[in-house]
Amino acid sequence: MTREFFEKEYNQDRFVTNPRVIAKTLELSPKSVKRLYVTSNFLHKHFEWKKKLSEISVPYRICSTDVLNSYTRDHAGIIAVLEDTKFISLESFLEKVQDKKDSLITVFDKITDVGNFNAMVRTAYACGVDGIIIPKVGATTNFQASLHGSAGAVLSIDLIKVTNISRALENLKKIGYWIVGTDSHSNSTFWEHSFSEKVVLVVGSEEKGVRSNILKACDFVVSIPSVNKIDSLNVSVSFGVMLYEILRQKKFLLRL
Repeated sequence: MTREFFEKEYNQDRFVTNPRVIAKTLELSPKSVKRLYVTSNFLHKHFEWKKKLSEISVPYRICSTDVLNSYTRDHAGIIAVLEDTKFISLESFLEKVQDKKDSLITVFDKITDVGNFNAMVRTAYACGVDGIIIPKVGATTNFQASLHGSAGAVLSIDLIKVTNISRALENLKKIGYWIVGTDSHSNSTFWEHSFSEKVVLVVGSEEKGVRSNILKACDFVVSIPSVNKIDSLNVSVSFGVMLYEILRQKKFLLRL
């Protein structure tokens, strides 16, 4: 089994070599793992993996170190092959949440910084966000970095790619969602707003914020005030602050 085998059978962008990320992915989204390749030396050093492999339904193959080296030498003795990332359509996603009265969706309007994207996906997953809408053009596409940085959460939450965000928001309005945009210049603070119903929270890139045409499609535009003068918080920080206020208002914490 050589590097040519790996590249022929799989898209190498779907390989993960970090044991911590592999373990978390198996925990959060086992169906996304197609196969595992592991060395006997790795299993000898990490005996907990023997038990893990016996408990999961993911097929695995014990290989020599040379085989794994033929793909990359940057591994610890284990490689996971993931299924292709599946972006769900907006229509299919809405079918899944149609009966959820307190559904929460977020829109990442051209978040290109992979560090921010990772942090935001992890926060969204922690706060019970149902799905994340991103534009087909202009969003981060670094899958490997997203998988590692989000600790596997990117595989555990529905990702929806749309061609036109404004049109998607109009469609969401028609089925009862309230669209809340974010803008540091808004005079309405986020804690003055009620997030008790179906909500779509729209956040934009750190450099430009939410685009003006998308802000026009929002029902409300809110800001996070600051005591000292500063233009805005980091987008991932702002996102986290607002999500936990939404979480508080929806009283999800009382259900934990």
